[in-house]
Amino acid sequence: MSKVVDAGLGPGDPGYRAASLALFLTALVTFALLYSTQPLLPSLAGTFRLGPTTVSLSVSLATAGLTIGLPLWSLLSDRYGRRPAILAALWASSALAPAIALAPNFALLAVWRFLQGLMLAGVPATAMTYLGEEVRPQALGGAMGLYIAGNSIGGMSGRLAVGFTAQAFDWRWALAGLGLLVLLLTVLTQHLLPPSRHAAERRLLPLGALRDIWALAGNRAILPLALIGGLLMASFVGVYNYLGFLLVGPTYHLALGASSLVYLFYLLGSVSSFALGGLADRRGRSPVLFWSVSLTLIAVLASLARPLVLRLAAVAIFTFGFFGSHAAASTLVSERAGTRRGHASTLYLLCYYLGSSLGGTLLGLLWERHGWAGVALGAATVLFAAWLLSLYSARQKD
Repeated sequence: MSKVVDAGLGPGDPGYRAASLALFLTALVTFALLYSTQPLLPSLAGTFRLGPTTVSLSVSLATAGLTIGLPLWSLLSDRYGRRPAILAALWASSALAPAIALAPNFALLAVWRFLQGLMLAGVPATAMTYLGEEVRPQALGGAMGLYIAGNSIGGMSGRLAVGFTAQAFDWRWALAGLGLLVLLLTVLTQHLLPPSRHAAERRLLPLGALRDIWALAGNRAILPLALIGGLLMASFVGVYNYLGFLLVGPTYHLALGASSLVYLFYLLGSVSSFALGGLADRRGRSPVLFWSVSLTLIAVLASLARPLVLRLAAVAIFTFGFFGSHAAASTLVSERAGTRRGHASTLYLLCYYLGSSLGGTLLGLLWERHGWAGVALGAATVLFAAWLLSLYSARQKD
């Protein structure tokens, strides 16, 4: 019996199913909250009489808080355990939801969003490490793919819910309702998530943790993957931040709820991350990463087509490619890091969410000056750099 436990969880084990579902729910909660204001950006701009780039800070500051919190939560999970860290992060971030919905001005809303991102950091800082430690290597791609599918489904469902609720009532009611739903899912996650069995307790000082992360930043097998994650996320958040302004603006005149339907494309991301995760288990992660990044780059250029149907089709393919790329890159980081996978995952996510914060705001400057062409070409430039790095990464050993 001990040999089975030591081998880790795999398909057919009750613990594997519970852990996979629990981590799926944590991803769903995290991304429903983290990007909850993204479909509301036009409404926030109207309420507070601010420009698109300024209100995009409600998204960028949340991801900035998450970026800052990643090393701290990684250290806390090493010291106190993966499961306690994940649950503490979920409860704390849920508690901030009412304050955000009731914020009387944009400055206070932005502060609460930053703090919510700081609390949410405990989930991504710990989740991939938890899976890498608890799941058998041959089953890791599928489990990681399901976790990332939770990212896309959470991002989709949260955005759809707040978009339609805001159209029917108000953006404040939309955020408050989402907060209540997240609270219920947090209770369910606490019931499902099994304790860690394979994590070695590490009593590191913060300086020691930072030295570990810095050392990994010089690793030629790890750093390119972390940079790819950041570049992918910069393009992805930038495209979706300003797609809403395009759809509700004078070009297409869609209602806020109708424009939120674009987040249904995240279902393609769920299919991509899960299916390509399984394919990478069989064929290798580096080839899947290269072709997924290539597809994402081609699709964002295709979004320059003006007809709405063609533009939306391009965004759908872009979404599919993004999630497939992220699944391959994040799993490669976990595999290549070996026993240092906790800090390697932290390095990857630092780049990933830093890319989100920077891309979400900087592409807004291109939107205000050049419209959608500026956003699409800016995102394509970023993705071309990711494509070059994927070529380099492929030369490293999987």
